Amino acid sequence: MLFGNTFTASFVNPVAWKDLRITTVSGNCADVDGCTLNEAEGLGIFHNKGWRYNPATSSYDLIANDKVNAWSGFWGAVLENASGLQPKLLMPLDCHITNCRNDQAVKVTTNSPRSSQNPCFSPDGQFIAFTRFLGGYNAGASEIVKMKIDGTNEQVIVSAANSGNVNVPYGCWVGDKIVFTSDRAGMADEIWIVGSDGSNLEQITTHSEANGVYYIEAGFNPQNANQIVFEYVTGENDNTAIHQIGFLDVITHQITLLTNASGAFDDRLPSWSHDGSKIFYQRNNFGQGIGWKVYVSDINIIGTNASLSNTKLINHGDSEYTDCSWSFNDAHVICSIPFGGSVVPNIWMFPLDESLAPIQKTLNTFYEDGAPSQSHDGNNIAFESHYGDSEEEPSEIWVLSN
Repeated sequence: MLFGNTFTASFVNPVAWKDLRITTVSGNCADVDGCTLNEAEGLGIFHNKGWRYNPATSSYDLIANDKVNAWSGFWGAVLENASGLQPKLLMPLDCHITNCRNDQAVKVTTNSPRSSQNPCFSPDGQFIAFTRFLGGYNAGASEIVKMKIDGTNEQVIVSAANSGNVNVPYGCWVGDKIVFTSDRAGMADEIWIVGSDGSNLEQITTHSEANGVYYIEAGFNPQNANQIVFEYVTGENDNTAIHQIGFLDVITHQITLLTNASGAFDDRLPSWSHDGSKIFYQRNNFGQGIGWKVYVSDINIIGTNASLSNTKLINHGDSEYTDCSWSFNDAHVICSIPFGGSVVPNIWMFPLDESLAPIQKTLNTFYEDGAPSQSHDGNNIAFESHYGDSEEEPSEIWVLSN
């Protein structure tokens, strides 16, 4: 059986062999998504390898872990159980060009090969601030960008300046101030604040890089821009560094460590509830690297000191609870997670009340969605997303209306 990749308008990039699928008129491969090549071979319908003619050697080369180029033909083999099933080959659309999503999300940036990440809404919900990495996903110097939620009126409010400048989703913007972390002073990662119009850039913390401590993932108390929670990191290697949640009083610059005094855990990505009464953070055991869970705590502030109490695990089943932020009404934790049988991370809302069911917000099998942020009126969710499962694929910002 001879096949060819002859799509041009929606297909200019090579197709990974593993992304091809087989569909049939009946049986296990009859649904809209068909079967993977490995599934089709396991069912005795179609071989999971292909062959293409090589004129240089006058022979046929095996295709197994390769890509198929546009306007190129190849041979495939049906198997004994294909009789009566009329197998057909499904080629995915080129999702770099065509919107392959199954939900109603709208892409509002087109920055590739730069990578747009970590969207954060303005208090009125009309603008988004985000981090744009100039060298690709989490790669190279980065700048803080502001734009309207429809992608217009873009403004760089913090230039890259050969440094990394990174905001967090949800908690980065309070009033007319945006908080981010940066090594732009030439030393360790510090906490900075800038006006939402790009004015009044101010370094808030200063500490020696020699002690091996870094301040990252900083977010405001939505009720008080003089209070910040952040990730306090001791050590540079992710597998050996100790991650704790810290509290910063902006006026006095006093820092209080809130979690993980024993070093037994890995605590990351704190986020402050809209009403200012709670924070959550993701945790696993130190050095484990997988098995992330979300913990919610009351935060108690007396003067310039803070502490946590009433810590609770939010558990809706085993999965990797990562890239989380608060819903606008503090009733849900919104995470990027392969949950409910999905094979790629989608955006889900997990109720703090575990008797209630999680809500899936994005629905797709082609994109990896991450870093969700809900507007303070609850009308929109912004998130980063990239096609495929490569960690090097640049992301764009998408907006989903509720």
